[in-house]
Amino acid sequence: MNLLFSHHIAALGGCHDRVMAAAEFPVSDGFTRVQRRSPFLDLLGALHVRDDDGQPVYGMRVRPQHANNRGAAHGGVLMTLADLVLGYTTAFASDPPLPLTTASMSVDFVGAAQVGEWLEGRAEIVRTGRSLAFATCYLTVGDRRVVRASSVLAVGATPLSGPLPR
Repeated sequence: MNLLFSHHIAALGGCHDRVMAAAEFPVSDGFTRVQRRSPFLDLLGALHVRDDDGQPVYGMRVRPQHANNRGAAHGGVLMTLADLVLGYTTAFASDPPLPLTTASMSVDFVGAAQVGEWLEGRAEIVRTGRSLAFATCYLTVGDRRVVRASSVLAVGATPLSGPLPR
């Protein structure tokens, strides 16, 4: 496992996972749970990551608590996932990981993810400078694009804290 991937995340357990049967919402093959946690991310539920030739791919099963009244993942859930994919991919591409704060994010909703579907996110780092980083990502269900997002991330002066995957 290369340095880039070794810094990526491995076990976030959400509060909803304790009440929903794992067999009802299985994780796609090759994914492990993201380890970083916060009270807000616990509301999102389980986020997973896998290595795709040295690049992280993040994944999440769309659950009923993520849905809008039409049975699709709520735009706020999709924006949160895109923000995580953009930030984690950019931060953990460096050793030590960069301390980043989202300064700006642009999101285009180009499709929908229904309850029960496996949603994946892949990011590309466009540029990382001393004070700003730029990245873009897609969230997909299979080959179907759901979200296109890009962000400007402010690079901070102190290293990230919190557990890294082992």
